[in-house]
This record gives sequence, structure tokens and C-alpha cells, in this order.
Amino acid sequence: MKEVEGDLGGESSAFRRGQMLYQAQHYKEAQHQFAEHMKEFPDDAVCMAYLGLCLARQGRKKTATDVAQQAIKLDPECVFAHTSLATIFRMRRMVAEARTAVREALRLDPGRSDILGLSAFISCDQKKWAEALDLTAQGLTFDPRDENCLHARCWALINSGRVDEARGLLLGILEDSPEDADAVSFLGYAALRQGKREEALEAFSQALRRDPENELARDGFLDALRMRYPFYGLIVRYLLWLSSLPNNIRWMLLVAEHFTEKFLRELADRHPRLRPLIGGLLFMWSIFSYLSFVARPVGNTLLRLSKYGRKILRADEVSESNFVAGSILLGLSSWGMYHTQGRVWQLVGCIIYFTMVIPLTNMYSCQAGWPRKLMAGFALTLFTLGNLAIWGFYDSPLTGGSGADCIRIYGLLLMANQIVASQLEKVQSEG
Repeated sequence: MKEVEGDLGGESSAFRRGQMLYQAQHYKEAQHQFAEHMKEFPDDAVCMAYLGLCLARQGRKKTATDVAQQAIKLDPECVFAHTSLATIFRMRRMVAEARTAVREALRLDPGRSDILGLSAFISCDQKKWAEALDLTAQGLTFDPRDENCLHARCWALINSGRVDEARGLLLGILEDSPEDADAVSFLGYAALRQGKREEALEAFSQALRRDPENELARDGFLDALRMRYPFYGLIVRYLLWLSSLPNNIRWMLLVAEHFTEKFLRELADRHPRLRPLIGGLLFMWSIFSYLSFVARPVGNTLLRLSKYGRKILRADEVSESNFVAGSILLGLSSWGMYHTQGRVWQLVGCIIYFTMVIPLTNMYSCQAGWPRKLMAGFALTLFTLGNLAIWGFYDSPLTGGSGADCIRIYGLLLMANQIVASQLEKVQSEG
């Protein structure tokens, strides 16, 4: 997404150099130039807002928020200060706060298409696709070529299922701006939605050649590579669809899945002839649901077998795949031993190691810093409790001894882990 640009602050060569360095993505050097400018013009709200953006781009998002808020105090009527604050809040995944900041910017200058585009992207973050389309339509009446509005509109159209319309718009954007890496990435996502793996891979590869640091293209490239594995491709398409739904709809789907499974089991009890069919359906659905939770690390493990995927994976993705693959292998070993020896502790081990994948995945879904450390503590606690439960059933096969209590606590903490993770995933820690 293209950032809303600031007006020229106080006249100084340091400020102009800072702007050029910022646009070239040399944020540390730009920060130094803006700081030099502030010595001469301490009340320059535009420069203060730029300082906040420089800090945010270097990972110091909490400090950046304070600086952007200070810029607003210097000049409450400075539109750029409000849009900078909205951008920083968006980087921190604080969507409600970002919405408040961008609304204030629009109140001050309601005819700015770039600000309407930023507002549309915030609506996309909230999965409010219809609202995003309305905002981009307004913005494009002021400037039909505004990059923010065009990009946000394409993303909303893709997630609304209007892929062909999005493709037509994207091809028009690329006629005017052939080097637009984000537009090429959106073309890749449009192809991915339609299950066209080769076309998607080509689009994401082109986007990465134009901008090697483009996160949108990188994530899409990984998803396209994962679709190389047929069953996993089905999971990826399912996850792409699921990710486009608002959170409340996702929870409703999970509840619906639970009651559907309960209904099918009751149906099997009433009609014994249907048991093999229903049993097979439930087995396949349980595998599908399980893979939906662990799709990313399992896919990354498979990608490590590919020379292309191996190069593009980050260190934390490799680490996550190591933990998850190890847990799944332990679960499979326990399952194999249980089916050959039939001991209860082996069944408990199978359950523990397969479910341990969930807190491990949640750990890496959170931002590096205190959110991930907190989830790592959660995962370590669950791992300890799980192994104590296995030992309890190994030592006392009939009653489980202390292992029975451990597995109850394990189950409660596993549910708590999901709730905490869903909240921490929204947080971006200070770098």
C-alpha cells in the first residue's frame, strides 16, 4: 500500500533529504535527517509525523505511536499527522484505533482519495469488503488513478468472489504502471482463488523480481508453492476462503461443524447401514479440520523439499516446521505403538503430541517479542503437563494416577491457549 504523503514542512535541506531517504526506504538515515530538521523547527508536525513513521518502519511501533500522537498535539489540524497515526496503528493491528485516526483525517480533508484508500484498506483488515468497495468508489470519483483506492478495491473484489472484475481492473493498472509489484501480487491472488497454481506462481515470481522485499508477493508465492501438493492445495484454497470471512462468521462455522458432526453420529447410531459411509466422512473431515489448523507449518515442511520454497522460507518458519513436524512424528509413533501393543499411555501420547501442534502453531502466529514469548511459555507448560500425563498412565495403567488430573488440566489450558492466541495475534509488539 502506498502511504499518504505529507506536505512540505519547514524549509530545510535536512527535511528534503529526509523525505528522499524515506521514499527510498532508508528509514534510519531518514530519521537522522528529520531529527536534524526538528532542531531548527521544533514545532513542525509534519516532520514529527515522519519521525514516527521512520520509527515504525524500524520496528519501534509503540514509540512511533507516541511520536505520531505528539505530532497531533503540535498541530491538531495536520492531516498527515492523523494519517501517519492511522498507518502506525494499522501496522500494530490496532484496527479500531486506526479507524478512529483515519476518520479524523477525513473530517479535516474529506476529498482526499489517498486517505479514502487508506480507510478502505482498514475496512479490508476488518473483512468489511462491501464497505471497502464503497470507500474506493468515493475515492476514485476524486482521482480515478489513485493507487491506494485501486489496490484496496482489487483486494476487496478478490475477497468478495468477484475475481474476473478484479483481474480486469488489475490489468488496467499494469498498463499504466507496469512495475507495480502489488498489482502483480493481487493478480497472483486472483489466480490462487481460482486454483490456477502455475499462473499464480508466475505472477508472484514477477512481483518478487520487481520488489524482492514485497511481503504480499512472498506470502502468495509460498501459498502457490504449497498448492503443488494436491491435497494440501485443497487445504490452501479452504484457508484462503476462510481467511476472507469476518471472525464472528468463522466461529459460527466452527460451531456449525460441531453440531453437524454430532448429528451425523446420531444418524449412524439410528441407521447402522450408514455407519461405514458416515464413519469415512467423519474421518476425512477430522483430517481436513486438523490440517486446517496446522496447514502453514505442514506446508512449510513440504516446501523445504523444494529448491524454490527452501530459499524463501524465513528462519522462524523453518523453526516452526521443525517443532510441528517433530510433534506430529511423535504422535504417529505413539499411534503406531498403540495399534501394535494397545497400552493406554501410548494412546494418551498420541493425543498429547497431535494436539501439541496447536499451541506450537499459535506461538508462531504471534509477533516476535513478548506475545510470542508468552505463547512459548504456554506451549512449554502444556508440553510438561502432557508428558506428566503420559507418565501417569504408564505408571498406573488402570487409573492413570496423577496423569488423569494432568490430562484434565491439559485440556482446559489447551482451550485457554486458543482464546489467548486469538487475542495476541492482533498485537504487534515493540521491536
